[in-house]
Amino acid sequence: VVKISLITITIFAIAITCLHIWFVHNANRLLIDLVNKKSGGKLKLELSRANFDFISSEVKIHKANITSTGSDKTKITYQVSFQKITLTTNSLWSAFFKNSLEIRKIKLYDPVIEVFSRQKDSTVDTKNNLSLGMELGKLYHSAEDAIIALNTHSISLINARLILNNASDQGKKPLVFSNIYFTLKKLNKDGNSPGKYASNNNIMFSSSNQDISFTDGIHQLSFKRLVIQKGRNIMLDSCTIVALPTQESHSSYNIHFKRLALIGVDFNSLYKLNLIKADSVYCVDPITSLNINSAATNGT
Repeated sequence: VVKISLITITIFAIAITCLHIWFVHNANRLLIDLVNKKSGGKLKLELSRANFDFISSEVKIHKANITSTGSDKTKITYQVSFQKITLTTNSLWSAFFKNSLEIRKIKLYDPVIEVFSRQKDSTVDTKNNLSLGMELGKLYHSAEDAIIALNTHSISLINARLILNNASDQGKKPLVFSNIYFTLKKLNKDGNSPGKYASNNNIMFSSSNQDISFTDGIHQLSFKRLVIQKGRNIMLDSCTIVALPTQESHSSYNIHFKRLALIGVDFNSLYKLNLIKADSVYCVDPITSLNINSAATNGT
């Protein structure tokens, strides 16, 4: 009995070793093919290495990059890099015997999402102009599409950074929005219908300690913490909105809120039209500073 047990353990150990060697040599190709197939050839994945944790059934990818493959320089292109990606799979055996991965959870660590618009004239095609609201909307819809396409349970971005680079803003710094923590969970009902995630409270989004200069070169937004609640409300703590003086108008303003709450936000308008619409707005302890240049106003 002892000999049989030793032989069984030995065979099992050899099988696991062979399986691990197979996975290490094939995981990169499987993941690259998966991204290429699901994106319709529009995205290209490059990664350094991947390994499998037999105990947790996790695939760990180190230092990966995803880039747009489009050649049209007038359109918006993307480049995404990750320090680490963790894929929780349901079974290593399905990867071995079916030559495919079944993914339950995806966690993206320290992703840097860079958006490039090479369009010189912003009046030619307003659809391809850069805006923070639109790009955050695209990020949300990309995660939604990925959950449906991969049939995965959740996707999480941990400490993400979004950078908007616009060719029409030469000499200006890119817009940077960082410290983003975003999780989208699979719906348990409604058949994963697009648009149902936010209304069913299957989204978590937060950021902290931000000082954002918008691409118009005029407006700035800073806050200690931003949270989306119940998929409809935006809460900002210790929030400051600034409008800088321009050549046309030398006036400026600075408004600080202990808390700014936007209730019932229409995220579709924010995503499609770059327009903020809300049912109600609550301001706690607002402090306003106005600097009106009367000479410029009177034209003297």
